[in-house]
Amino acid sequence: MRHRFFKIVTASTLLLVSCAPVSKLPDVDPVQHKLEELKQRQMAVEGKRDNVARLFRLSYPIVRANAELCGEKKAKALGVRFLALEAFGSEFHRAALGVGVNKRPTVIEVVANSTAASAGIQRDDILIGVGDTEIPESEFSEKLKNAFDKASKAGSSVRLRFDRAGKDYSVDLQFETVCDYPVVIIEDDSINASADGKRIRFHTGILRFASKDEELAIIIGHELAHNVMGHIDKGQGNAMIGLVFDILFAGVGVNTQGAFSNMAGQAYSQDFEAEADYVGLYFVKRAGMPIEIAPNFWRRMAVEHPGGIKDTLSSSHPATPKRFVALEQTIKEINAKIASGAPLKPEVGYSPAGEKLTDTPPKLQGGN
Repeated sequence: MRHRFFKIVTASTLLLVSCAPVSKLPDVDPVQHKLEELKQRQMAVEGKRDNVARLFRLSYPIVRANAELCGEKKAKALGVRFLALEAFGSEFHRAALGVGVNKRPTVIEVVANSTAASAGIQRDDILIGVGDTEIPESEFSEKLKNAFDKASKAGSSVRLRFDRAGKDYSVDLQFETVCDYPVVIIEDDSINASADGKRIRFHTGILRFASKDEELAIIIGHELAHNVMGHIDKGQGNAMIGLVFDILFAGVGVNTQGAFSNMAGQAYSQDFEAEADYVGLYFVKRAGMPIEIAPNFWRRMAVEHPGGIKDTLSSSHPATPKRFVALEQTIKEINAKIASGAPLKPEVGYSPAGEKLTDTPPKLQGGN
């Protein structure tokens, strides 16, 4: 038996050898190999830094302009984004240091017309103090968060201390109020963005797909609307109702495999998406950003996901042709309000937090 096994292994090895490359491959200099590895890591670090800065630059004006519509989900902010070495895995530390990432939090974006911009904060300034708290070079995340929390609870302003090109300077900044829905990046190539009721999540694939800033702003407004309008909680509530039926059927020996939970969880999902399209355009326009690109952006999405062109009841999203027409109607509605001087608020009644968005009865645009 062992002899037979040895013969099989030997034969398999010979087959593998016969399938090996036959070309004379170039000799790779190990030094050049390591240098190229470092270069590619640096490019990856720069890509992540640029994505974080871009998302912050576009999302901050939107969450700031719509703070009054976010109910109790508000936070204090300054309009400045930091990045530090600890945001990267240890294998990227050498590369990150080589492209200007520091051990301490370093400014990578200052939003125009923000309190940070008015105070003269610049990119590459290194944060070394918040109030009376010194910021160490490592393991500072918790200390930094606590320092900002303490300052935001204590008053309307905070003193920050920076290192700029080797020279210290301090500045007092007034807090601004924003919607408390942080934007995070997920390292994934799928063309997707989502909201979970607490955050707005962007996959790196959609950051490449939405190459124009105006397109990315439309997505931010859409996902913010999902959170503000409580769509995630409503969907989970519907699923819980369906779960009751799954349990009842299980009690009589029928395994529904979660069919009722899934069906109930999908209830109104197309209307939720249509509402997020509608409210999201208002959010973007209230931030002073263009919205005319929105219908054509969803046309481009239809090319990526042609299955969404057909209108089906089982789909979680409205058909892309319907979205296109509804978005065009919403743009006309918004422009008419601007022309007439009417309040620029969506016609949807009340947000989940009880914030009155309009004085007119609820009306959903672009639904089924």
